[in-house]
Amino acid sequence: RQPWPEDRTYWKFCHKGSCQDISFHTTWDKAPQFITAIGGAASKYGYPVAEVGFYLQPVERARACRLECDFYYNPDDLREVDRVRKLYADVAEILLNMGAFFTTPYGIIAELVYGGATEYAIALTKVKGLLDPNNIMSPGKLCF
Repeated sequence: RQPWPEDRTYWKFCHKGSCQDISFHTTWDKAPQFITAIGGAASKYGYPVAEVGFYLQPVERARACRLECDFYYNPDDLREVDRVRKLYADVAEILLNMGAFFTTPYGIIAELVYGGATEYAIALTKVKGLLDPNNIMSPGKLCF
């Protein structure tokens, strides 16, 4: 199976060439606050707020929602790459502090989530040790 045809540019890369996305779960009533905070962070880094992509999907029979934010950038422009990298890190911390629930934390988000939930990280490490006693799945990492 091929998730996307090889001869076509992946849809998220059509605008500028690449995309950094961040997704999390929240409740419907808090979604506007998260969107406003993301827009504020984008402005702080000089990223055009009008170019931030948002996707809102209901979950749990619309009791909650999955909110995705996309930052499009040109991967050949090193200044733009650095700006989006810094913006992403800042947004991740802002969202976590606002109560965003990251169901699949990886990269800097995993560091923030597990770093702030020591007992949870310890429990996950024990479970991983039971399921992977030879430490062959992502050696040296809790998850990804």
